[in-house]
Amino acid sequence: MVDVQRRQFFSHFLQQAKKANSTPRTVPRPPTAVSEDEFIERCDGCGLCAEHCPNHIITIANDLAQLDLELSSCSHCSQCKIVCSTGALNSPVSDCLLRPTVTSTCNPHMAMYCAECRDSCPTLAITIEPNQPPSIDAVRCNGCNLCRTQCPTSAIEMSIVQKL
Repeated sequence: MVDVQRRQFFSHFLQQAKKANSTPRTVPRPPTAVSEDEFIERCDGCGLCAEHCPNHIITIANDLAQLDLELSSCSHCSQCKIVCSTGALNSPVSDCLLRPTVTSTCNPHMAMYCAECRDSCPTLAITIEPNQPPSIDAVRCNGCNLCRTQCPTSAIEMSIVQKL
């Protein structure tokens, strides 16, 4: 007879160990990328995602797809997911796992009048209060980078987040 509680304990223990040993993401991946460990295992660097990206932000480096958001942003169109045959871009959540930070270059007294970041945000994740720098709702944000590309003072930096 199998001890169900013992089996559940070991199953839970193994799941936690897998999570603890997961590889952290160090470069931005396309928006529907699976976990970094799975992505590294599945992505074959074929370049189809890069070819079909209408914003031309996907590049192949070290035989893996990554985002180059220096001059553009991700529209979350899912073209990369549609053409990926390996399952590397098969996450049900479309999120680049990047989050903006507003730097001191942004003048809080002018933010209300500028509001380029807020007005360009497709998820309405940015709010601006009088005499305050813009505030980012990390849960609403999908990491598209549009706010950074629209900021006239280059006051927004993007950082990789591991999980939400």
